[in-house]
Amino acid sequence: MRIYVTKSDIAHGRPCSACKCPLARSLKRRFPRSCVTVGPRGGMVGHKILLWSNKVRVFISRFDDLKCVEPFCFTIDL
Repeated sequence: MRIYVTKSDIAHGRPCSACKCPLARSLKRRFPRSCVTVGPRGGMVGHKILLWSNKVRVFISRFDDLKCVEPFCFTIDL
C-alpha cells in the first residue's frame, strides 16, 4: 500500500512528534479510525508494527533536524 507524504503534511507537521509529524499525518489520513504513532525506526497503525525503509528514516531525521524535505511516497504492508 502506497502512502503519500504531501506538502501539506510537511507544512503542518511537527518535528519530533510521534502523532503529528508528516508521516503520522499521512498515515492518519489513510487510516482515520486507527491510532497512529511514528518513531525514527518504525511506527504503529492500530496494533500493526511498521519498520521504516532507509528512505523513510532519512526523511524523519532530516525533518526532525529542521532541514528541507520534499513530498514523497513510501510503501507499507498491512
